[in-house]
Amino acid sequence: MPDILAQCAVPPAWSDWTRHLLDQITPSEELILVGHSSASALVADLATRLPARAIIIFDGDIPPPEGRAGPVRPALHDFIRSIAASDGTLPVWSRWFSRHPDRAAIIGLDHLALDPVALAEFEIGLPRITIGWFNDVIHLAPWHHVPAGYVQTSPIYDHASAEACLACGEAARNSSASHPESDRVRECDPITRARTRGGKQRLWD
Repeated sequence: MPDILAQCAVPPAWSDWTRHLLDQITPSEELILVGHSSASALVADLATRLPARAIIIFDGDIPPPEGRAGPVRPALHDFIRSIAASDGTLPVWSRWFSRHPDRAAIIGLDHLALDPVALAEFEIGLPRITIGWFNDVIHLAPWHHVPAGYVQTSPIYDHASAEACLACGEAARNSSASHPESDRVRECDPITRARTRGGKQRLWD
């Protein structure tokens, strides 16, 4: 998996991220692109620029079929803006929900916080960005011709999972866990099956 942050002194602009990924990916007809969280839009973008076999969205919002796509959905953008300092700087991601313990628990940060050393090491690798970074957009070409699958492990993405299953024309089933652990998967009865640690995912086309 390309590590963009290892190649850049500061995180690239959202609209430049796909270009940085393309610089590090060797094209192949066997590519299956997996996007977690905000990277769901990036894999949709990449799938129109590479001969990808399929994409899988893992705990992320379903990108629009084409057109403008920001790094986060509007509700989360509003929340991020509310925690920005007066100069626009943001705390590192692990501190975003320090005043929202229920949300932190859903994400799994409460477990990480039980080990202060591990938490400190984790936070060293987190980029520091400003609210302005989230105001950027990429422009997606139509991508729904590419077979796509969805894996949900967090209740935060119930809405996205329901949207994915609606696209499948199937009902969803659930087990339970915390994001980003993968022992909770919401699934559709699959045409194409692929095993994860905790379940299956549907490829729709």
